[in-house]
Amino acid sequence: MARKKPTAVLVFGILNLVLGGLSLAGNLCCGLGFAMGYVAIRSVYQSVPPEGQKELDDLWQAFAKNVPGLLPVMIGQVIVALVLAVIQVVSGIGLVRVRGWGRWLCATWGLLEIILVISTMFYQLTYFYPGLQKATDDFEKWMDKQEEKQRKMGQAPPPRQKINMGGGSGNVIADNAVSIVFSGLYLAYGALVFIFMVLPQTGKAIARYNGLDEEFPGQRQDDFYDDDYQRRRRELDQPPGGPAPPPG
Repeated sequence: MARKKPTAVLVFGILNLVLGGLSLAGNLCCGLGFAMGYVAIRSVYQSVPPEGQKELDDLWQAFAKNVPGLLPVMIGQVIVALVLAVIQVVSGIGLVRVRGWGRWLCATWGLLEIILVISTMFYQLTYFYPGLQKATDDFEKWMDKQEEKQRKMGQAPPPRQKINMGGGSGNVIADNAVSIVFSGLYLAYGALVFIFMVLPQTGKAIARYNGLDEEFPGQRQDDFYDDDYQRRRRELDQPPGGPAPPPG
């Protein structure tokens, strides 16, 4: 009779494979886009004359001044998210196979995910969104100066639309609320995974599936059966475990 895998362990394993795979693909695309954007911006920066480079430096300072640690945090988040996505996928494989190492790797992922989400939310709400709003105001002033220079040169500046550097709806309160909701979902899943994996019942379910017998700790029940042993039918008058009685 085939052994049945623990349902909850199997479900978490499948979820980790799916969510981890999506996270891995998404962060790879994000990292690739970030690298391509940096190369493109660097190429444009090097192609403009020195006075143009100075103006671009002033523009970047508007971000660096208002959003501290912007570039290192962005790079660090992508790298950490990639590592966690790999851990999540590998732990999912271990859980689908109902292995003890998959359980503890998944618990480790859950704990690290909780730390990452909390630290990311703190940075976004404390530094990123407030600083981005100030940087947007500085960018508007920078654009005003550029348009004024064009007018002095007799050129009519093109129409300018409202700038939304943070993406989303442009409403700071609404964007913060959406960010908190999604972060809360990741936080809840990480906490649920961590709690479930450290429960003693989870360890017992995995051990039971892997054939651990309570009467013989550390040994599998199928260790007591030798497939190479040649079994023979005994005579009807032969008692079990002993030779046949002498005739007569």
